[in-house]
Amino acid sequence: MRRNRGLALLLLGAILTAAGCGPKRVTLPVEQQILPLPKEAAYYETTIPLTQPNSTKPAYAIEVHPETDHPALEAAARDFRNWVAALAGTSEIDSSALLRVRVFSLPEGKARSAFVKKYGLKKSNAWNRPEGYSLRFRKTGGVWTVDVVGADDRGAYYGVESLGQLLLKTKDGLAVRMASVNDWPTYSLRAFKSQAFEGSMWAMKDAIRMADWAPHFKYNAFSPCYTHLADFKNPSPEYLAFLDTLLARARRNGTHRIIPEVNVYYGNTIVISWPHEIRNLANLFGRSLRAGSREIMLQFDDFAKLSPQDKQTFGTLARANVALVEDLLGYLRQDFPSVNLWVCPPVYFMPRNEEQKQYLLDFGKGIDSTVSVVWTGKVVTTLEQREKDILAYQKLVGGHPLVYWDNTLKIPPGWSNVFRCNSYLGTVKNLDSTAWRDLYRFTEGRFVGNTYGPSEIYKIPLATMADYLWNPEAYDPDRSFRMACARFDRANPELGSLVARFANELHQKVYDLRVQFCQDPTVDKLLDLKVAVERLQDAYIELTTLSRNQALLDQLRPYVERHVLVLPYFESLMRAKRQGTNAYYEELSRVVIPGLEAIREHVVKKKGEGEHKEGVFRGALEKRNIEDLKKLADKVARL
Repeated sequence: MRRNRGLALLLLGAILTAAGCGPKRVTLPVEQQILPLPKEAAYYETTIPLTQPNSTKPAYAIEVHPETDHPALEAAARDFRNWVAALAGTSEIDSSALLRVRVFSLPEGKARSAFVKKYGLKKSNAWNRPEGYSLRFRKTGGVWTVDVVGADDRGAYYGVESLGQLLLKTKDGLAVRMASVNDWPTYSLRAFKSQAFEGSMWAMKDAIRMADWAPHFKYNAFSPCYTHLADFKNPSPEYLAFLDTLLARARRNGTHRIIPEVNVYYGNTIVISWPHEIRNLANLFGRSLRAGSREIMLQFDDFAKLSPQDKQTFGTLARANVALVEDLLGYLRQDFPSVNLWVCPPVYFMPRNEEQKQYLLDFGKGIDSTVSVVWTGKVVTTLEQREKDILAYQKLVGGHPLVYWDNTLKIPPGWSNVFRCNSYLGTVKNLDSTAWRDLYRFTEGRFVGNTYGPSEIYKIPLATMADYLWNPEAYDPDRSFRMACARFDRANPELGSLVARFANELHQKVYDLRVQFCQDPTVDKLLDLKVAVERLQDAYIELTTLSRNQALLDQLRPYVERHVLVLPYFESLMRAKRQGTNAYYEELSRVVIPGLEAIREHVVKKKGEGEHKEGVFRGALEKRNIEDLKKLADKVARL
């Protein structure tokens, strides 16, 4: 009887759906879809109101199961409440719930079946995968319920993140789009690191803010760049407080973990022959491991050189590095037997000569088999990943497991040669002809992306990279960029596109015109530059009216300021040019060039203060302008 009744219900459901009585599926514009793109998602025409008629208070309730000792679930509920409050314009909640949000983290083993039965959950293939989740809506007794079910705590958190993106404003108030989702990540470790370039490096407070932001787009790890640590032998109190804050916040939220980096050749070269230096290094890494880190990254890249003592003791860099890795592991395993050590060798790409090749052979052969090797592909910035190159490198390092360190987010380069608001892999002509779709197979699903621009603006490129990491099989750079712009600000979907236009079009135009003017000053070029600066200023003013993100506004302001400051010098130069060669030369050498040098000193100095904490402030454009104007002055002097 029960079997026949179940069959009858299935038939009835099919009939109702066919007759148009069930929820109607719709194809949403990409800007309204969930980012990262889910593995399986259906969107419906139905929108569920979250506000009663003539009320602005959202009417919903959210509950988590288990109720205690699960930080990620608490973070999920807190995030959802914050999103609703931001969209509704009030943190007050109407007790007459129109939507009941139930968030579940499934137990493991035999307890799972009883848990699913107890709460009447509909099974999903996503539950069999780490960090997977399902999202289901149903209506009972006039009240809508959405069940967000995670295979684990992070899966449940990611499910709520996806639900939050389904919130929308309608003419009647706040609502949520009905959807059905089964989802899980492809890459198991999805991380990015803080901006690494000296002079434009992320400030520590910005790195903390970005580590908090990362889980919203389903990153599960964050790596503070080693350049925050000027001297690993004597970590500053500021650095240690910064590291402790990152670790504490990650532990409190349960949504991500921290991968500390130490480059033992950056700032103060290690002497591997001295055991106390390795013990101190182990203690520094131990600080993170005790606070919840599972992976640590030891780096030799870009600055590796043997100290005189190590040259005498070991002879070669490879032997010295092997000794360091083995001794460090020995110290760490006393307290952390299962430590996961990643090492970035100085040759983190396919070797360019026999010396580099021999280093990799010796290093790979000498280090413990559990150590993972960090690499960037065939070259430092590898756009065309090929399976043969990956396997060739892995063979050179003795078959050690690989971790991919990505540098491609800077392509194509823009002003200052590094920063643009790019879509991840946007310049790769045919992803399907490369190894990008299944690169995770060669790295045990581990990926760390490098960053190349101011933190707030860089949320757009990073969101596209998160999209790739979650679902590389379906990744499309153009679609992802549109989605990332729309998700840049939940309260204002138009803001991201304006930020991208500010960076990629308006500022790039000003940058190019400044270069052209300083190479060959003309009245027409100056007029074009003034118009471009005015448009950049207008865009910034528009941003100030649209955004309440003060960090974003503080980061963009100096990008406008630097161009406003230079215009009076360029105007005085053109006036002098009309007065003849002598006046032109005097203005160049005595006024304009010193003026730009003062501006460069100003912007470089300001990089560490207040609103100018990060950004353009290596003064690269000013330096280039000065060099071009000096060449011009030499040319004028010969006339």
